[in-house]
Amino acid sequence: MILDRYDLNTYLLPYWEGNTVYHESVMLLEEADGSLPDVPLLYRASRILSVRSSDLQREYREGTDYVLADGALHIPADSALPRVPHSCYFPPEKTECSKPLNEACGPGHIFFSEGRRMHDLQIAVTYVHEEPFAGPIPACKAALLPKTTEKLRRGGEMKLCVYGDSICVGANSSAFVNAPPYAPSWPQLLADRLRQQYPGSTVLLQNPSVGGKRSGWGAEEAASRVGYGPDLCIIGFGMNDGSGRIPPEEYQRNIRAIMAAARSGNPDCEFVLLATTLPNPLVGRFLGHQAAYLPMLEALQTEGTAVADMTGFHQYLLSRKRFFDMSGNNVNHPNDFLARAYAQVLWQTAFGPVAF
Repeated sequence: MILDRYDLNTYLLPYWEGNTVYHESVMLLEEADGSLPDVPLLYRASRILSVRSSDLQREYREGTDYVLADGALHIPADSALPRVPHSCYFPPEKTECSKPLNEACGPGHIFFSEGRRMHDLQIAVTYVHEEPFAGPIPACKAALLPKTTEKLRRGGEMKLCVYGDSICVGANSSAFVNAPPYAPSWPQLLADRLRQQYPGSTVLLQNPSVGGKRSGWGAEEAASRVGYGPDLCIIGFGMNDGSGRIPPEEYQRNIRAIMAAARSGNPDCEFVLLATTLPNPLVGRFLGHQAAYLPMLEALQTEGTAVADMTGFHQYLLSRKRFFDMSGNNVNHPNDFLARAYAQVLWQTAFGPVAF
């Protein structure tokens, strides 16, 4: 069991399998009165194996720094674990590290930061549980991608393209923000796993994604960015479209245009259409049409095109965990824990169950 550093095999163990969760991220956010509620985990833990700093270098002591209480993490008052004051997460005045609250929440501000600051406020919990997974297990759709499967089995050059917004770029994975344990972005996780699984293939990852962009930009730029003809193209727009209230039908037309551009360079190109995760509902103007894009993508699913449903998977995670436990900027970027979910869901969708 590798707990003090990034490990590809550990990070790609699916959250829906087994009885151990490795390095689950949480943040210890105080209430307004300074109290700290017990911290919920994805599963009700039966035994805590390790609680570490987000860089995995410092291990905290059970009984002194934390206690397992009814399946959750209880933090004693004199614990050395880092607590986040309520006034830091909900600053009374606007700062360079804040965003306006959603109007439905009333006036005020909420914490926001790029870089590693959010990462450093979180901790990593490894634990054993006895509960079965109660969420949606991603369907294996490798049968819809027969050319990709055959190319990987045959060996040789495999051109993998990931095209989308900042989530596809890799923000805010720890490697992206230059923080230990330097876990790669989910596109890199996929590419590394493909190279491990298919040593006879030369996997060429290209990632022409750009942060802050919508599918309309993606369609306009597609000829120059994906027109070279990848073998498998993962298209991952939707977060910024949703915040911009782009109509679902327009979003679908843009995705079709991107697919056409990729096929102009390679008629045999196959696709994974990635339904986005959701933004923080407490942040003003970010939650919009994101969930409405999933059926638009599912309508495009056919042989040669599979849909990876991160929308539904994230919705389930949010039913068990707080948004700030899984975010790298507290608005719309995944941290390492959620980036791992992207890689796990995409792998299961496109290539089948993980086997090490």
